[in-house]
Amino acid sequence: MDKAEEQVGLLIKKYKVVNKLYNEMFQTYEKQIEALENDKLIEANEIINKRGILISEIDEYNKEIDEIKRALKISFNIDDFNFSNTKRKISSENFKALEEATSETKNLLKKMIEIDEIVMQMYKKKLDVVKGKIKHLESGKKVLNAYKVIDSHARFIDKRK
Repeated sequence: MDKAEEQVGLLIKKYKVVNKLYNEMFQTYEKQIEALENDKLIEANEIINKRGILISEIDEYNKEIDEIKRALKISFNIDDFNFSNTKRKISSENFKALEEATSETKNLLKKMIEIDEIVMQMYKKKLDVVKGKIKHLESGKKVLNAYKVIDSHARFIDKRK
C-alpha cells in the first residue's frame, strides 16, 4: 500500500471517530430535550457544556482531517479534494469507505441541525413563560407600591399656603 492509500485509510478512521463524536453530541441533544421537558433547566444547561467539550474534540479531529486532505491534494496533484477528483486516484474499497464515512457525517449533521432547532424552540417557549411571569411580578410590584402606606405624619401637612 502506498503512502497516499495509507493517508486515505487514516482519513477514513478520523471520519469514523468524528462520526462517533457526532453521535454522542446527538445524544446530548436528546438528553437536553428530556431535561427541558421536565423543567430541569440547570441540567439542560450543563448538557450544553458537555456538548461544548465534544465540539472542541471534533474541531481538533477536523483540523487533522484538513491536514490529511491538504497532503492528499498535493500527492494527487488536485486543486480540490472531492469525490470526482479522488475516485480514480484511490482504491475502490477506500473510495467506498470514504464515501460512506462522509455520507454518515452529512446525515448526522443534518439530524443535529433539526434537533437543535427543536431545542431552540423549547428554550424560546421557556423564555416566553419567564417573561410573562416577570411582567406579572412587575405589575404586582407597581400595584403594591401604589398602596404603600408611609408611616410619616408629614403626609398630612399641606405644602400649599
